[in-house]
Amino acid sequence: MPDLSTRQLRTVVAVARFESFLAASAELRTSQSAVSRTVKLVEKALGVSLFDRTTRRVSLTPAGREFIPLAERVLEEIGIGADALRKAAGRQPQRLYVACLISLTYDIVPAALVAFHAQWPDVEVILRQRLQNYIRDDVRQGAVDFGIANLVPGKRPDRHDPHG
Repeated sequence: MPDLSTRQLRTVVAVARFESFLAASAELRTSQSAVSRTVKLVEKALGVSLFDRTTRRVSLTPAGREFIPLAERVLEEIGIGADALRKAAGRQPQRLYVACLISLTYDIVPAALVAFHAQWPDVEVILRQRLQNYIRDDVRQGAVDFGIANLVPGKRPDRHDPHG
């Protein structure tokens, strides 16, 4: 059985989610080279390649498509267990749920996450990449704390709608 840490699992999941080593490094508050080294160590421990890498794109291999859902489930279970322990001890985890346009997760969001974590290092940011049409719904339904989207050209936000 491979000996993988939660940090390693979070790293490969972040690379898979963003399809970018740079964006993953920003979310994880580490260097791009550290993310690359971690991914290589995980791939070595598993004995398979998880990602196809080109100069312009990172994509999952068939083995990666098998492994990422497993890694996400393991991390989710550990998170649920840690939350239960904190609740038992009277502490609530601090999380911020954000829905963001997929296109912005590569350009604007990595730098914003670095700046956010510098000011609030104990707050975990859970980023949901979404299409424009779903972000407002996520905010209205309480699935996320706030959303980052573009204004629809020619349409002004409704000043009376706190979610507009």
